[in-house]
Amino acid sequence: MLNSQSLVLLTGVTSVYWWEGKIEKSVEQLMIIKTQTSLVDKLTKHVQANHPYDECEVISTPVNGGSASYLSWVCQSTQEGCT
Repeated sequence: MLNSQSLVLLTGVTSVYWWEGKIEKSVEQLMIIKTQTSLVDKLTKHVQANHPYDECEVISTPVNGGSASYLSWVCQSTQEGCT
């Protein structure tokens, strides 16, 4: 289990990037995984271990606010509960 509350999967995303000395372009899927900060390291390791790319994109962005009820739902829905 990924310890995430929700996952958004966007298909058909075009990525343009520099890789091994040349510009690459590929159609990819973008996953947005919503979880708690305390679970990011564990989630990152899981994604890296299961992703086919040599260097997959895993980033974390802070949530500085939002709907209190939604944030509580995310917190309560992860396996570790609120931290």
